[in-house]
Amino acid sequence: MSREGRLVQNIGGIANYDMLILPRVDASVVILSGGGARNKTLVKWLEKELKSRGLRLAMSEEYRL
Repeated sequence: MSREGRLVQNIGGIANYDMLILPRVDASVVILSGGGARNKTLVKWLEKELKSRGLRLAMSEEYRL
């Protein structure tokens, strides 16, 4: 997938989170796992986006998942 395609996919994921999950779930932490967790650019972007929504990004290792 191209860089642009990945960016659109990530933005779509945040939009879906805002519309579908955030209104229904009382959460303060989002746990990231898999290959994306090793992508420093993605992690920084997610941290910023989630922080603006009052959420903290955690890595799955933090929870021993």
